[in-house]
Amino acid sequence: MLCSGRPCFLVLLSSTNAIAHSGPEMSKIVRSINCEAKGEAEEKEEEEDSRFIMTGSDRSRSAEGETASVVMMLKECANEKDLSRGTAIHAQFVTKLLLEQNIFVGSSLINMYVKCGAMSKAQEAFNSLPSLNVVVWNSLITGYVQHGNGDGAIDCFQTMKRQGYSPDAVTYISIFKACGIIGNIEKGQQVHAEVIRDGVLRQDNFVGTALLNMYAKCNLLGKAEVVFQQLAVKNVVAWTALISGYAQQGYSAEALMCFAKMQKAGLCPNVVTLVCALKACGDLRDSERGQKLHAHISQKGLVAKNIVLGTAVVGMYSKCGLLEKAHEVLNELSECNVVTWNAIIMGYAQRGFVTDALNCFQIMQSHGVSPNAITFICLLKACVMLQRVDIGEEIHITMERNIYLDKDIVLVNSLLDMYAKCGELDKAKKVFDGIDLPNAVSWNAIIAGYVHNGEGKGGLDHFDSMQLNGMLPNAITYATILKACGYMGADLRGHYIHAQLVGNNLLETDTFVANALIDMYVKRGILSRAKEVFDRITLCNLVSWTTIIGGYTQHGHNNDALSFFYQMQHENFLPDAAILTCILRACSNEELVDRGYEIHSQIVEDGVLDDDIRVGTALIDMYLRSGFLSEAYDVFNELSVHDIVSWTVLIAGYAQSGYSKEALQSFEQMQLRGFWPDATIYSSTLKACSNMNALGKGQELHTQIVKYGLLEHDVIVGTALISMYAKCGMLIDAEDVFFKLPECNVISWNALVAGYAQIADNEAALYCFQCMEDVGASPDIVTFLCLSRVCGSLGAAYNGLWLHGEIVKRWILDHNTALAGSALVDMYANCCMLEVAKNVLQKLQRDIVSWNALMAGYAHLGDFEHIVDCLKKLIEENLNPDPFTLSIVLNTCNHAGLIEEGQVVFESMFRGFCITPSFDHYIIMVDLFGRAGLLDWAGGLFEVMPFGLTLTMCHSLLGACHKWENLQLGRWAYEHAVQLDGLDAGAHISMSNIYLTVNTGG
Repeated sequence: MLCSGRPCFLVLLSSTNAIAHSGPEMSKIVRSINCEAKGEAEEKEEEEDSRFIMTGSDRSRSAEGETASVVMMLKECANEKDLSRGTAIHAQFVTKLLLEQNIFVGSSLINMYVKCGAMSKAQEAFNSLPSLNVVVWNSLITGYVQHGNGDGAIDCFQTMKRQGYSPDAVTYISIFKACGIIGNIEKGQQVHAEVIRDGVLRQDNFVGTALLNMYAKCNLLGKAEVVFQQLAVKNVVAWTALISGYAQQGYSAEALMCFAKMQKAGLCPNVVTLVCALKACGDLRDSERGQKLHAHISQKGLVAKNIVLGTAVVGMYSKCGLLEKAHEVLNELSECNVVTWNAIIMGYAQRGFVTDALNCFQIMQSHGVSPNAITFICLLKACVMLQRVDIGEEIHITMERNIYLDKDIVLVNSLLDMYAKCGELDKAKKVFDGIDLPNAVSWNAIIAGYVHNGEGKGGLDHFDSMQLNGMLPNAITYATILKACGYMGADLRGHYIHAQLVGNNLLETDTFVANALIDMYVKRGILSRAKEVFDRITLCNLVSWTTIIGGYTQHGHNNDALSFFYQMQHENFLPDAAILTCILRACSNEELVDRGYEIHSQIVEDGVLDDDIRVGTALIDMYLRSGFLSEAYDVFNELSVHDIVSWTVLIAGYAQSGYSKEALQSFEQMQLRGFWPDATIYSSTLKACSNMNALGKGQELHTQIVKYGLLEHDVIVGTALISMYAKCGMLIDAEDVFFKLPECNVISWNALVAGYAQIADNEAALYCFQCMEDVGASPDIVTFLCLSRVCGSLGAAYNGLWLHGEIVKRWILDHNTALAGSALVDMYANCCMLEVAKNVLQKLQRDIVSWNALMAGYAHLGDFEHIVDCLKKLIEENLNPDPFTLSIVLNTCNHAGLIEEGQVVFESMFRGFCITPSFDHYIIMVDLFGRAGLLDWAGGLFEVMPFGLTLTMCHSLLGACHKWENLQLGRWAYEHAVQLDGLDAGAHISMSNIYLTVNTGG
């Protein structure tokens, strides 16, 4: 057949100078095609002439031979990906006549260009064809699919149908692949309906498998499962498509379930099936099932023979952390390629074993295997995990030696990301500036680098540049830049980006971006806008619920947080450890601790307490903050394991709640169980020492801290030591620690200033503040609160006025209105500058604390009239007096002898303000009645108060009985005092004085 085409080819060649101009390669092609030709060059002319006198039959056979030869040559070029030869054959041999005679030549021509990577030429060849059929259309559509151009394939498909050509099974298979590539599920579903309507799906199993594959790639695994169940024949290819879909989308458990069902159905898995199953085992870290699968494959001798399968086994063991086993398999393989080595290098890198990863890298090269971009990407990730920028720089140098690698955008982006995450922004910027055409990943890496390193402005600047350069931000870009707006307080910019997202319809379609926007509003405390965004999300996920619940909890809206928590469960979301941690924090007060107890019961019932130590730690924290020590300790003991965090929460909770003895006991237990305290635990334990005035224990801790070198590196521990010594009155020791700190921040200075203020060394406190300013340390609200107390206790009006000016000048009053304003009111009141205090109060958004400060000032002067006036005004402002407010009023009545007024106020605590009188309130009333000689009234209070007598009360009553010579009530108070403390000298002396007064008649 081939020989019959010889004369025609020789005519074509002689009519042109093809061989002369095309070189030795074309000559070789011609010789191989005409290998059976006889005669020499001198016969060409005779044979050429004979072409014109052939019979019709001869011409037909000649055309067939010519077609077959061209198709064969084009196929050879396609297989060898030899575009130059293929182009030459196209130019020399493929004529319009030939294309008209056999359309198969056209499809072969398109296929050759496709396989050589020249899609534009394939399209040109397609456009030049005199006639078309479905085979030719399929060649072009398949070409677009093979080159990852799903949109091009779909456009081609639609044009084909518009021109009246009916797609066949091959067309549909390609289109489903195209939809899977670009995730165009809408088009995929349209074509799905079409193949059902035309009956193609029922007739062709391959179409069904392609449809299954498309749904799997688009993460619509439910639909993929439905298609699978409808297949007439469920062969290994169909099973593999389903298993692959589950494995690739991260549903590893489901992938292995399908794998087991396939085996149960009696089907033998192929290599692709086994690779998917091994991937699923690795992703699940299921080494037990992975080892069984390995054993099964090894029995058939497949691992050593098949490099793809061997690499999958190595990857599975690497992901499971069994790196020695991974090495064993790698050594058994007959050959290892770069993919195999990358699997084990990635295993080491993911666990932070940079040295081992580098050793593998060197061994790989010594075996003659050249690293590729993925190799370097794995190593760069390891550098990020360990913050080893020095090794990253070495990798950078190696990349620069290889021009090909240096131009790989994915690898260069990884290098940029490594420098950014290691805090080397200048180097990251240099790498970024060296990229000719940065893509979205490049822009995201440099923006994230600035944002995560606290350079929010740099991130925003690059975000602007990205858009000016025509690159559209994607979900990751928006999430990163919203984070910058959140911590920078760039509210206006955040609102602008919100508007952008609404315009792009991203909030409804991308939950990841919506969550980032909620987080930004939460960080800024704009909870109403956070809720608006949350309510607009089409598909909430656990991150959405965690963000909104955590936000409301963080800003103290605990009841709202609980409402979201219950709504979440109503919508069938199961709370995870992160959400439970948030909601338990919301219940960390006496008001909501009952709700916390209910959630605790649910946690125990669901078995979550044993699964995640974070939940147990959050429960301990909740009970401690609510004052339920025994419950907190019970939860701690119920934990199956303890870590340093659970010990930290227990000790810190005890210390902050004032249970200092328990904090110190827990600290000692922790050490006995082999846990080493860290800086946070030492700080909490020192706080407990401060509360107990336990100087000896504090000094012991100081010795340990110095021994472990914590004082040299941790300013928080140093500050806790300063505070401990200051509260114990050891200011010289506090100063000694202060001057040994590697750096002194505002918290350290505040601890020293507060120490001087506490021991009433007010001049030293003011001098300390001056020194603080001299060294450039910026005072904060705490500094000024300490100094305001100093000025108030000194009655230093001049210094107080100066301090007020500093607070205004530094905008502290604007940002901390309630705290700073109340402190100023208190300071002026203590300096007896009550008109100034009143003026400051009137300019504030007043709360009960600021009113109390002013009323305390009036109480100091015994000005009951102004106190009552303040009480009326605060009630008019819809504020409820607190127990301290009423203590001020009762004390003023007591010192002014206003018995009737005192009685009215005391009774109004029950009836008007719903406040249960405390121990202090009863003491004041006993003293008030005692001073006025109303001893029976005083005694009556003892009978109705909800707690027992104390020595203080007995002493107060004994003093009144002495004054008013009431022997009977005096003896009653004395007997109770002796019962409380038989060695109380004060009670004995008071009773003796009563006897003496009564017997002598005053």
